[in-house]
Amino acid sequence: MKRKYILPSFLLFQIIILKIIPFFPENVEQFYSNGLYPILSQYSRIAFGRIPFSVGDCLYFILIVLGFKWLLEKRKTWKTDWKNHVLAILSFLSVFYFCFHLLWGFNYYRQPLFEKMNIERDYTDADLLIFTQKLIARTNAIQMQITKNDSLKIVIPYSKEQIFEMNLNGYETLSYQYFFLKYTHPSSKKSLFSLPLTYMGFGGYLNPFTNEAQVNYLGPMYSFPMTTNHEMAHQMGFASESECNFIGFLASIKNEDLYIQYSGYSM
Repeated sequence: MKRKYILPSFLLFQIIILKIIPFFPENVEQFYSNGLYPILSQYSRIAFGRIPFSVGDCLYFILIVLGFKWLLEKRKTWKTDWKNHVLAILSFLSVFYFCFHLLWGFNYYRQPLFEKMNIERDYTDADLLIFTQKLIARTNAIQMQITKNDSLKIVIPYSKEQIFEMNLNGYETLSYQYFFLKYTHPSSKKSLFSLPLTYMGFGGYLNPFTNEAQVNYLGPMYSFPMTTNHEMAHQMGFASESECNFIGFLASIKNEDLYIQYSGYSM
């Protein structure tokens, strides 16, 4: 086989493998999510966590610029040499796809969180109503405790950098009950792409290649602690958005700070 076909063929092989892996969540949980991934993620956060800006966003920007540059260079030869250009694109996608899954993406195929936490999935409409009423009551109680006035809005007095640091308290408390939710080596960043994220309606995202929690700093401040906790849950290897919402909620309400608790309850 010619070398130019190796990586495109490997992409096809990866796609086939990823059709099989979902049938073995226990193995993914044991060997990847609780085995290889914690090692890779902690090394990434140690390497990039102390850098004050988003390394992952910079890498994405460089890739986008290089991608446009490549397209401009190849536009004149696209019709005559399109096969080689397609193979080059497929080769890049193959490497990108492999790195994505190796560094984080296999977590999509792990065991569901409710099994790890022994949570019953069945509930009635009455259960949901009672739980919702409790959340509303607790949210209002915290608002009153902070402002001493039921008509005043909550204004969080901390900087975003302070919230990054303060959020660790909630995860520390949560880890006493669920050891697998212990968070170490923080690496939360204000995303350089916050403006486009705002237009697209995203509060943040995890960069799987650097394991940085990217948070949209242009969003509402009251939601910032909860959004950050959500992205920190992604860092710990939970891929499902609903699971990260739940973990972020728990980490927020377990925090000793009332403002962060309010962020969790109000979301």
